[in-house]
Amino acid sequence: MTEAEAGDQKLGSWPWALASGGTVTDHDEAALVSAMTSLAAELDRPAPDGLHLPEFGALAPPDSSLAIEAIELWTEATTVWLREHGYRTWYFARGLAAVEGLTPDPELLFVACLLHDLGLTDRAAPSVAQPCFAVSGATAARAVVEPHRSSHAADRVAEAIAMHLNLDVPLDDGDLNYLVAASTLVDVAGVRLQLLPARFVEQVLVAHPRGGFGDRVGTALEDMDDRYPHTRCAFMTETLGVGDFARACPHDEPSS
Repeated sequence: MTEAEAGDQKLGSWPWALASGGTVTDHDEAALVSAMTSLAAELDRPAPDGLHLPEFGALAPPDSSLAIEAIELWTEATTVWLREHGYRTWYFARGLAAVEGLTPDPELLFVACLLHDLGLTDRAAPSVAQPCFAVSGATAARAVVEPHRSSHAADRVAEAIAMHLNLDVPLDDGDLNYLVAASTLVDVAGVRLQLLPARFVEQVLVAHPRGGFGDRVGTALEDMDDRYPHTRCAFMTETLGVGDFARACPHDEPSS
């Protein structure tokens, strides 16, 4: 697929990622601004009445061979501040799935949540061909999934990871895509935090502490901006101040 054909693909989709490597056009940047605007409505969305999430212990990660391989890769590739973010994203995704009445494939959801920032590590760092860390990470995660599941399942995980930098991913784009993006934002910026019971959030943060995550991920995103311009990360960092949003997350604390 040519770069011109990438313009015909939905921003963040796996076909778009394969065609563009994550390089954005003016049209893509306009879509990101629109997404930021629509996302603001989520800050005022009321919490559901009478929501009862499953017990925290019942939301433990799957113990399949795929999940175990993903955990081993993530543990080897990351430092603690990023490693715990992957797990918090999984738990927040499970919470949001309950809020929305969704029943996603738990194995694919876990792998996509855990590995969604694999591109921020040396194991799947961006390159000239794939300058977007979400795309390079999606490519590496797909290679983990395919030996265990179908090519279609591997594509679904890759797309969810590639798409999570779109900011606002509607449920119409698929439950996996929506949940990975939405749960990432719960942890990075506190968006949709009000939808989750306070006790549940507390349990997640105790089990997987933040350790100054907002400051660290803000710095990581700004570093990606410096190294790989013309990507979603660079645009959002320069134009929308995403690094500052991460540092201002309501459930973060200063790094030591």
